[in-house]
Amino acid sequence: MTREGTITASPKRRQAFVEQGMGPQAPRGTSKRAPARLVGRRISIGALALLLAAVLAAGVSTLRSGAAGPAREKAVEEARLVKTVEVPSGQAVFQRSFPGVTRASRETRLAFRVPGPIDRFDVKVGQRVAKGTLLARIDPRDFELAVARVEAGLAEARAGLKAMRTGARAEDVQALEAKLEGARAQRDEARRTYDRVKALYQEKAAAQAQYEAAMAGAEVAEAAVKAVEQELEKAKSGARVEEIEGMEAKIAMLQTQRAAAENALADTQLLAPFDGYVAQKFTETFETVAAGQPIVTLLQCETIEVTVGAPEDVIIQQDRFRRFQVELDAYPGQLYEAELYEIGPAIQLGKLSYPLTVRMAAPQDCIVRPGMTATVRIGLGAPGAETLVTLPLAAALRDADGNCHVWVVDPATDQVRKRAVTVGELGSRGLEIRSGLMPGERVVSAGASFLHDGQQVRLENAAGQRSAGLEAPKGRGEA
Repeated sequence: MTREGTITASPKRRQAFVEQGMGPQAPRGTSKRAPARLVGRRISIGALALLLAAVLAAGVSTLRSGAAGPAREKAVEEARLVKTVEVPSGQAVFQRSFPGVTRASRETRLAFRVPGPIDRFDVKVGQRVAKGTLLARIDPRDFELAVARVEAGLAEARAGLKAMRTGARAEDVQALEAKLEGARAQRDEARRTYDRVKALYQEKAAAQAQYEAAMAGAEVAEAAVKAVEQELEKAKSGARVEEIEGMEAKIAMLQTQRAAAENALADTQLLAPFDGYVAQKFTETFETVAAGQPIVTLLQCETIEVTVGAPEDVIIQQDRFRRFQVELDAYPGQLYEAELYEIGPAIQLGKLSYPLTVRMAAPQDCIVRPGMTATVRIGLGAPGAETLVTLPLAAALRDADGNCHVWVVDPATDQVRKRAVTVGELGSRGLEIRSGLMPGERVVSAGASFLHDGQQVRLENAAGQRSAGLEAPKGRGEA
């Protein structure tokens, strides 16, 4: 039973406590009965007090351990070891690489401008020739004759012009004067005959036919006199201006014909227009070729061009082009500086890329020929104040809405903060970050998927050691 303010044990347990605390029981009715009960009651109260103290101690210990455990685990979770990279100062440059094929800066198919049989063709494929070297020649015989013929006609025209300008000789003038006198004498005789026949005709003594014949003879004699007078005047004063201008025009035409004939003669020789290499021959000696028919291909290899196919996301960034380098597959590891030559305005046939061509000087330490495979590296710089960097792919995360972000470490608290960024292409060096980062900031490059905003982190330096910060909790076995 339990009375108010008193705790008692069960009869059996109380009897045990009494037997342990007392010796042999006294006979009933003796005076020792009352003290035995008091001792048993005291013993039971002490035992219960000790039991309650043990329970309370265990509970406090459990509460303390339960409160410290989550905090300890939370500290371990927040102080996560991560790798970081520092955003460089200034405008960073990253590279895009594209395969291509080398070619000569100039490849020309040479041909004759005139037809005819080839009588010289001594060059060989692969031969290096200097500018002005004779590559082939057409038999010049017919072209030399054409020049000579035009020269003769030109000489004749020049002599006639000279005679027109200087006038006739003195003896020619005297001859014309004598001729004029004879023509006048005939005219006078014809006039007298006409007058006599006319008088007879009026008297009906001469026939009409005689009259008409006499009149015609007088007119002819008068015309002959006028012709000789004009001829004599021309001989004394020289040719007219119109005649001289006509002869001068004829001479100019002959000079043009002579120049054309001389050009045709010169075109019988096929000369190298620049220093280069003979790449191909399309005909042989003694073959008759037509004008414009290809004869030989000449390559200029002083500069080398490499053409690649660049996608549209690179073409639209022309203002960010910073550097061009060429690596030949035949000489791996050797980079040669190049410069942009041209960018095609339309996509290549059958491809979804634009032709981009760079030029570089022919290397002196190696042999470079057209058709070699190469890789063009294009360095792109970041515009504006923000810096363009390249991070490992694991550094950038994408949320449910498709937006990308990175974790930026606060140097004062060693806590990470979420930062939205704009990403570009994934290259051989990592993922391009186009905007959102500033120089000097430190970005988590490994372990980003396990972080949350405001989480405490521990940084790992370049040597792989942990930086000073929140220490990890000690294990059970650590002192």
